[in-house]
This record gives sequence, C-alpha cells and structure tokens, in this order.
Amino acid sequence: MHQNDFRVVNQFTIIGKSNRRPDLIIFVNGLPLVLFEFKDMFKQDTTVEAAYNQVQHYTYQIPQLFEYNALTIVSDGQTTLHGMYSSGLE
Repeated sequence: MHQNDFRVVNQFTIIGKSNRRPDLIIFVNGLPLVLFEFKDMFKQDTTVEAAYNQVQHYTYQIPQLFEYNALTIVSDGQTTLHGMYSSGLE
C-alpha cells in the first residue's frame, strides 16, 4: 500500500472528442480506476438514470477514461448503482 499512489479528484477535465469533467475519479498509480457521476438530489427532474446516461455519453466522448476503469458508480442522492461502465441500468 505504501508503494501505491492514490488520488481522488473532483471535476478532472478530460480532453477527448469533447472536453468533459466527470464528477469524481479515483486514480491509483495514475490510472483512472473508479468513476463517480452524481446528480443533485434536490432537483426534482434528476434521476439515477440521468447519471447513468451521462456515463454513456462519456464512453463516446472520452473513451480513454474507460481503458482501465474497474468500477463506475452513479447516484441521484437517493439511489446509488454500481457496476462496469458497460453494464445496463439494471
């Protein structure tokens, strides 16, 4: 554990087909292993599905983010789902 470098980064800009800023990324030794996408629980029109859809847009717009991705977490503040970025919403 002492030989690994862990970073938790909020709003890290990634340049791809367009510039995107995922909400939170956990880097281990420089590799983006865990992605979090959050939606505001105080807005009535946001859902966990909207967070999931945002990740699906990321897979097209910044595919390099997912080359080493081990886990993706989406949440609307009430419902939280986890899995691979390629997993279905279920």
